Amino acid sequence: MFWKFDLNTTSHVDKLLDKEDVTLRELMDEDDTLQECKAQNRKLLDFLCRQQCMEELVSLITQDPPLDMEEKVRFKYPNTACELLTCDVPQINDRLGGDETLLNLLYDFLDHEPPLNPLLASFFSKTIGNLIARKTEQVIVFLKKKDKFVSLVLRHIGTSALMDLLLRLVSCVEPAGLRQEVLHWLDEEKVIQRLVELIHPSQDEDRQSNASQTLCDIVRLGREQGGQLPEAPDPDPLVTALESQDCVEQLLRNMFDGDQTESCLVSGTQVLLTLLEGRRAGTEGLVDSFSQGLERLCPVSGSVLHGIEPRLKDFHQLLLSPPKDALRKPPTPQPPQVGPWPGAAALAGPRAIGTELSASAMLGAGLQRAGPLCLQKTAILTTIGVLEEPLGNARLHGARLMAALLHTNTPSINRELCRLNTMGLLLDLFFKYTWNNFLHFQVELCIGAILSHASREDGAEAGGPESMAEPPPGNGHPETPQSAASHPENTMVMHLFQQCCLVQRILEAWEANDHTQ
Repeated sequence: MFWKFDLNTTSHVDKLLDKEDVTLRELMDEDDTLQECKAQNRKLLDFLCRQQCMEELVSLITQDPPLDMEEKVRFKYPNTACELLTCDVPQINDRLGGDETLLNLLYDFLDHEPPLNPLLASFFSKTIGNLIARKTEQVIVFLKKKDKFVSLVLRHIGTSALMDLLLRLVSCVEPAGLRQEVLHWLDEEKVIQRLVELIHPSQDEDRQSNASQTLCDIVRLGREQGGQLPEAPDPDPLVTALESQDCVEQLLRNMFDGDQTESCLVSGTQVLLTLLEGRRAGTEGLVDSFSQGLERLCPVSGSVLHGIEPRLKDFHQLLLSPPKDALRKPPTPQPPQVGPWPGAAALAGPRAIGTELSASAMLGAGLQRAGPLCLQKTAILTTIGVLEEPLGNARLHGARLMAALLHTNTPSINRELCRLNTMGLLLDLFFKYTWNNFLHFQVELCIGAILSHASREDGAEAGGPESMAEPPPGNGHPETPQSAASHPENTMVMHLFQQCCLVQRILEAWEANDHTQ
């Protein structure tokens, strides 16, 4: 019975290749072409690696297809071309990565005027990213010879795919020596400083958001990869540049000096929060550290704290009165992106690559999208009634920053927060926005940080004479304990319970809730 069927093992692709006048488009129309390429069909690879075919493949992923084509097939050939170029076949990688003419043809995509077509930008980023991973040395040498490469990438940073490309240079270069060389090259190009400049009210929201996300990813990747090396690694020059006091102060000037916008404040605060991260885990790590008394795995740079401290009054004012954006443009609709990319998991952390807001930020901030343009924050209708003044994403991020700063337990910052009565203001917001659980969680983290530091200090003092602080000179009674104000955490505890009247306010809210019910 078996021999009755015509089981011809020759693929239709091979039959097409036997034709003398076969074209690349004919092969791309075949469903088996990509599979045959991955199976390293010798005849197919020889055809694809011809100069004319390689140039046509690169042109397909870098040039907009004609507008008169039917929409559902308009990007069919560019998509197939990208899949063929990135199918990780050594012959294609060698041919594309070793031919400077083809690399120049690919690089010319960056010369297009912004905004780039997001779909073509995804094809471009995926192709270059694959070459960075597979033909690392050749591609890095090529890119370093291009004086305007970094400038062009930053010019198009509003397109998420170009942000991904920049992150590939930071994360996907091996070995470690070559990666360090690339990091120093990017540092010489002032990448960090130029990204900070993009977080400015004058910039488009997409550019600000992507610049902020890039800086956050650079910090997380730098710390993560540095912690994986058994020997003491060389400091990451990009992380060191961003942690410098000058860079932090410049970011804060962009946020608060002159016109203030919610997008700039949120983007800048996200960078500061990343610099203040003590561990790779998210909020669960913070809660565990409060409950278990764990110390930070990665200490916060003192220059970051010194840069933030003089601006605490600005964050206090932000919590008191958020910015009223004069006009808000709607988010720009973008065609679907190609992904997920190889290595995307390495970039994952508390967020995913892209510019979208998390669900908690969207809900907790009370953001609204009413019409193409909306004036300042106005009352919004919710399931529990009319909210006259939404909390706003900027104030929610301000509360997150206060929780992160209190977790560092820095004496000078604690004293300034006491002077400003920032905890009292956070409690006011806590009881004002009774249904905002995202704000409540941040205030809970603030209180947990204050109490956990105080309890650890009390435990250390009770541990024995060796853990006791020496009495001040001239004190005739060594057994007399020092005043509570000598410890910054005790100062915060006194402020929390005496000036902020935490217990009384909780009891009053409890009674008011019982009365309402």
